[in-house]
Amino acid sequence: MTECMQEGSVPDPQQLEEMIKVHGAVLFGTGFVAQSFLRVLHRKGLDGAVEACIVSAADRDSFCGKRVWSLRELPRDRFRGRVICVCVHETLKEEVLRLLVPVESVRTVWIYPYLFRMAFGVPTEEGAIRLETLLQAQPPENHWISVRFAALADYSQGRGDGDGIRAYLKTQAAFSGKETAGQRMRRFFSLYEEMKNSGYRQDSGILIDRELRVIDGLHRIAAAVMCGVEQIPYRMTEKDGIYEELFPEENRVTPAAQEKAGLTAAETNALRDAKQTMVQKTQKGANDDRSGHIRDHTGL
Repeated sequence: MTECMQEGSVPDPQQLEEMIKVHGAVLFGTGFVAQSFLRVLHRKGLDGAVEACIVSAADRDSFCGKRVWSLRELPRDRFRGRVICVCVHETLKEEVLRLLVPVESVRTVWIYPYLFRMAFGVPTEEGAIRLETLLQAQPPENHWISVRFAALADYSQGRGDGDGIRAYLKTQAAFSGKETAGQRMRRFFSLYEEMKNSGYRQDSGILIDRELRVIDGLHRIAAAVMCGVEQIPYRMTEKDGIYEELFPEENRVTPAAQEKAGLTAAETNALRDAKQTMVQKTQKGANDDRSGHIRDHTGL
């Protein structure tokens, strides 16, 4: 039976790397997370340790040069001596771990908590950053925060089929699939409701690099802006060239990615309007803060 290692079970990502080096690995998933993890392993010279990929129902024979097995056709002990690396978004984690219970392996590890630590190393700085500062630092062609804000704007105003929601689903599906995109959106709206009712969790810092490029936390940023939060906690890593490999245009929702995702003119305009609204909201908060109506904060 699978021995499951979830978040916190591997205190040091180097231990996970050593496990993969010694035992070899199998990936569950053939999407964005699996592709990103393979890129990280490649940089560490460990991609050759990945024997194959598993999916619930195979729709292809190979993925990034690795054979793809359907869970339905997989012999229970086929990967008994391997580490199974679960490369899926958090919305799918519990379901996948249940599916893998009968599969024999050395360990089953949900990869996402270790992915960025393995890619960028240990954060070198922690603190709090003003959302105004963070938004101003983002490249103007990137709409990966504004597409989330646009979806929230529709949700908060009861527009279940608004341009912002449609833009979100289309752009998310470009790298995560339609079903996962819908699940992520529902989880996002739940996050927003929690933040609106209870405030921003101070133990949930975003991850950025020295150029203030966002590595992890895009949904939290959009929700924080919508909720009127002025600053949020961050952890910072050094700048690394793997950033461009892990976050292609589809993920950053550039104009080219919007066209590829099939966004309409109205949906594209929703993203532009969302970006402008975010800037206005954060600037207003900053002006209120400077005028003394809101308590002082320490930022970058």
